Order: sequence, then structure tokens, then C-alpha cells
Amino acid sequence: YSMIFAPFLGVNNHGQTIFFAGALLSDETTDSFVWLFNQFLEAMPGDAPRMIITDQDPVMTKAISEALLSTFHRYCSWHVLMKFSEKLDSYKYSAHYKEFSDCIWKSEDKAEFDSKWIELVEKSGLNDNKWLHDMYEIRSKWVPAHVNHVFLAGMSSSQRAESAHSFFKR
Repeated sequence: YSMIFAPFLGVNNHGQTIFFAGALLSDETTDSFVWLFNQFLEAMPGDAPRMIITDQDPVMTKAISEALLSTFHRYCSWHVLMKFSEKLDSYKYSAHYKEFSDCIWKSEDKAEFDSKWIELVEKSGLNDNKWLHDMYEIRSKWVPAHVNHVFLAGMSSSQRAESAHSFFKR
């Protein structure tokens, strides 16, 4: 029927993925997602979700900012990391990806991440890379050292959702 399936997944107190709700949408517009989030909040009385992880879809980002005002919106780290190979030329990617990965995952706090990132961008000659600049500007949505103020139940990616999507497609 060419409809979009939108599952709401979470993690229970045993670390297991749980299915809260699902919907079929006819399109992926901001209005449709705002409607969906409002229906979810109505069906699940109580507090809004504390955190949601998505890819960097601008429509979804806008809908979350309109409908889930108290929910921390995090970008999926896996999706961001996968873009490094697209956004950097192959030589610089192979020469510096591990350093970027270490900077992202091993920085203990915001200041350490920020200083390492700036140093690495300079060292790698990627100062003019707009994508890296944009990723740095939104680091508060995806870098572990910048999001550790929110309880994340050990999640940094939408991997659980991707597994569920595979299940539902079958």
C-alpha cells in the first residue's frame, strides 16, 4: 500500500527492546509526524519520552521540536559515523577516520572532545570541510561527551530500531 510504518521502540529495565506503538503513515511530512507524536502522547499518558534517537532527517527533527518539547532528541551516532566515508575524500578518510572515531568515543568530557576535534580538523587539513563544520556545530545532538547529561539506557544509535524494522519487513 506504499505506506510508511513508524514503530516506537524503547528499552525496558532488563535492557530488552520493547515495542510501545506503531503507526502507518501516508507521507513523511512534519505535519504527519507531529500528528503521530501527539497521538502517541495521548495513548501513552504520563510524561513524554525522555529521549528519542533518529537519523538526521530535517522533517523529523522539526516535528520533534514541535511536538515533544521536553524530549531530548539525539542523532544516531552510527548514521553520523557512516557519513564520514561519503563526506571525506578517500585518502583523508583512511588516514584520519580512526582518530575521529577515538575523539568521538573516548573523550571524557565536552572540553576534551572540543579541543581534540579542533586539533584533528586542523591536523588533517579539513578546515574547509563544511560537513565536519556542520557536525561540530550540532555536536550536542550526537557526541557522547555532549549528551551524557541524559540517561540513554546504553543507547547511542538507532540499531535496535533497525533490527525491529528488519523484523517488521519480514
